[in-house]
Amino acid sequence: MARNKSPKQRPTNPASLEPLGLGYTLYARNPQGRPERVDPGRVFNTGDEIRFVVEANQDAYLYVFNADSRGALRMIYPHARLQNGDNFIQAHVPYQIPSAKEPDPEAQWFAFLTPGEVREKIFFVLSRSPLPDVPTNERLIQAVRQSGQEVWTPPGNVWARVETAMEQPVKRTIVRQELGRLQSPDEALAITREIGLRPNVAAPSVIHLSESAADALVVGLELVKQ
Repeated sequence: MARNKSPKQRPTNPASLEPLGLGYTLYARNPQGRPERVDPGRVFNTGDEIRFVVEANQDAYLYVFNADSRGALRMIYPHARLQNGDNFIQAHVPYQIPSAKEPDPEAQWFAFLTPGEVREKIFFVLSRSPLPDVPTNERLIQAVRQSGQEVWTPPGNVWARVETAMEQPVKRTIVRQELGRLQSPDEALAITREIGLRPNVAAPSVIHLSESAADALVVGLELVKQ
């Protein structure tokens, strides 16, 4: 039995739903090319390749933003190349960022290529309803095409709303120490097929649960490369 088999439908009546929960696991590509769980607080080296696996406790909409060392913002999920820019995710189904479904193998991992110290900030936004003024689906495809960029850049007014949501209190954060564990065949299958995980599959490395039934949960972390 899977942890949860949610029908692919949009959330309804946000006020009646339980607090949002979001878990993530950071994987690094090991010398054999396999995903291996690592500590998000470790210091990375030039050439290291990483990806996230994200799981929510409810059907919701997922957005992932990246701010580089210069403060430049970009939305790395949803992506115009994948699922037609859709960002609706099902409860307890794992999603990879970036995805192994990317047709270009070099786009299947984030790589630390810039020399010297680099600090990358990642912001996961889980929302019960679509964020206003953030394009998804066909709107995202058109916006990226018109800009000539790989990804969409959020304007200041949109990012201000995300920062406001970040002020919502987090009820609990759970950190699991299972570093060095390889991604199991069950995990890989669930990610590839977008199905619920079996109960015996390891939980996400870091889990955040919102304090109340707020409409959005924002989780941020910083990755450091020397």
